[in-house]
Amino acid sequence: MGPGPLRHMHSNPDPQGSQPIKSRPTEALLRLLIDGHSAASLTGISARTLHRLAERGEAPRPVRVGRSVRWRRQELEDWIEGGCQPTRDAGRRVR
Repeated sequence: MGPGPLRHMHSNPDPQGSQPIKSRPTEALLRLLIDGHSAASLTGISARTLHRLAERGEAPRPVRVGRSVRWRRQELEDWIEGGCQPTRDAGRRVR
């Protein structure tokens, strides 16, 4: 029988063998991807404007995480630092 659906918990028990080890994203990992409101705050423009710029290839593209849309913080910071130049992903939409 094959493995079941992905779960939020690892199937490997802890060293004592009493409970499965829960997988928790670290705070540092959560800061790598930011939501539209945080991205808008970081860039100083509205979330909708950021989406429009990304759709036209004028801003970094967001990524999909499940049903959520997130931006890579470092890409936005680099884009701002570089003078908000158009990105090479012009015209490619996130689906």
